[in-house]
Amino acid sequence: MEEYRDYVIFFLDILGFKEIIDNNKITVDEMLNKFDKAEYHLDYTKWINKREKDKFNWIGNEEKNYLQVSDSIILSFPIETPSGLFYTILDVMRLQANFAALHGIFLRGACTCGNLYHNGTTIFGPAMNKVVSMEKVAKYPRVIIPNKVITECSKYSSNQSYNYEAEKKDIIQCLKMDTDGYYYIDYISYDTFGHETDSNEEWAEYICKLKEQIKKGLYEQEALDKYMWLKKKYNNAINDNIIRNYKENCDITLSRIN
Repeated sequence: MEEYRDYVIFFLDILGFKEIIDNNKITVDEMLNKFDKAEYHLDYTKWINKREKDKFNWIGNEEKNYLQVSDSIILSFPIETPSGLFYTILDVMRLQANFAALHGIFLRGACTCGNLYHNGTTIFGPAMNKVVSMEKVAKYPRVIIPNKVITECSKYSSNQSYNYEAEKKDIIQCLKMDTDGYYYIDYISYDTFGHETDSNEEWAEYICKLKEQIKKGLYEQEALDKYMWLKKKYNNAINDNIIRNYKENCDITLSRIN
């Protein structure tokens, strides 16, 4: 007999998807290619195996579910998956960064935990209902992570030497606290996403591409509040120390958005 399980579920929405489709801004083949890349970035073990210097292994990764429907991307995994939340945050962080910088596509979403049934394309349950409503709370191009999810998932680590506090610390280091009290996945700052790139130069290249996408959105003034949020987070990330260090050590000029 099938029953609900205690799952963590992420619900991600592509901002402006209706306009992209209605105005034929992208071909079917191009959109399919982007969704293929999304599924790739949302599998940490595939991505990490490409970087041979890293030796991470997500135990139970085969239990992670992926579903894409129209402009929505859904991820779920059993709450007891060792370091499941930590690795999924890294997955989503890379997806947000790649979609934003390379394609000018921004994601908004949320996660929660609770009773869920998810098997292939069939998904329902109280946790699904809750995360759909939370996605609207996210409002800006961010993925919010409630304290409850962090607390519950910190009990399960893939590192045998880790306790609850150590796992929780790793999770929170990938996040930033926003002004409304929600943690969100930080795909901008050097101290979070910068550590997921292969070099200082690669992060600088990324941040410059992101800057151009933000400036384009500000100029076009569609969904302006969302681009104003991005501008603020970008400018906070490009602080005086970052600007000085990149100029002195890499001869790279970084600047804020006026």
